[in-house]
Parts: sequence; structure tokens; C-alpha cells
Amino acid sequence: IGVLEKQGKFLGLEDTDNRIIIPISAYGQMYGLRSGIQIGVQYPDQPTLREGEYELEGIMRRVRKLDATEEN
Repeated sequence: IGVLEKQGKFLGLEDTDNRIIIPISAYGQMYGLRSGIQIGVQYPDQPTLREGEYELEGIMRRVRKLDATEEN
């Protein structure tokens, strides 16, 4: 259990302070992995964001067992 810094609303709509973060394995045990999952990632700057996108894409490809020649 952790505490995040207060962030307020996103685009004046979604209250980002009204959420929880749990390990995906715990979520899967409680709700199953067939229901909707939203993964949120935040990076400090654009160069880091681009690197993170490539890293996340690679992780998701491994999870889905995609070969290098297969499309995302």
C-alpha cells in the first residue's frame, strides 16, 4: 500500500485522486483478467516517454507471446 501525491482532475473531468493501484496478479485473482484493465503510465519528459513506449510495447508483446514478425 502506498500514497501518491495529489494530482487533482485530468482535463477537468476525471478525478485522478480517486483511484487505487494494485498488482495485476491480485486484480486477476479478485476479478479475473477478462474484465477491463487499464494500465496508466506517467513519464517526466518526452524522451523518457518515447523510451517507455518501446519498453511497454516489448513487454506486452512478450505477455501476448507475439513473434518479432507478427503485428501488435
